[in-house]
Amino acid sequence: MADLQALVGVLRAEGGDLPGVEVKSAAGGLPDSLLSTLCAFANRPGGGTIILGLDEAAGLTPVGLQDRRRLKAALASKARQALEPPITVEIDEGMVDGVPVIVAVVPELDASQKPCRISGGSQRGVWVRAWDGDYRASDVEVQGL
Repeated sequence: MADLQALVGVLRAEGGDLPGVEVKSAAGGLPDSLLSTLCAFANRPGGGTIILGLDEAAGLTPVGLQDRRRLKAALASKARQALEPPITVEIDEGMVDGVPVIVAVVPELDASQKPCRISGGSQRGVWVRAWDGDYRASDVEVQGL
C-alpha cells in the first residue's frame, strides 16, 4: 500500500486504467462491471489490482466511500459466490490524496483451474482482459486458457 499514491500518479499520467489495474468509483455501491473485471483478472497472467473509490472521469479523484466495511464484504462475497472456481481476493485499504480507498488484489488462477467464469446472470461466461477493458472470451480464447 506504500506505493499506492505512486501507482495512482502513473494512472493519472496515463489518463486511466492499465492492463493490470482497474479503477472503479463505487460511490453508489459495487458496480455491475466488477464481476467481469474479477473474472478477467483471474484469467490474466499475473492477475490484477482493482482500486475502488476513485472517479476515473474526474481525473482519478477520490470519491469518499461511505461504508467501506460493507463494500469489502460484498467484494469478497462476489469473488467467492459468483465465480467458478471461486477466487480469494486480497482486500485492503489505502490512502489517495488523504482519502481512504479500497484496494483488491486479484490473483491469477492456477492453469489447472482456468478458465475462471461468471456462473450466472447477464455476464455469464468467461472474460479476458485487453488493455484497460474486459471482454467476453471467444471460443478460441477459452480453449487457450
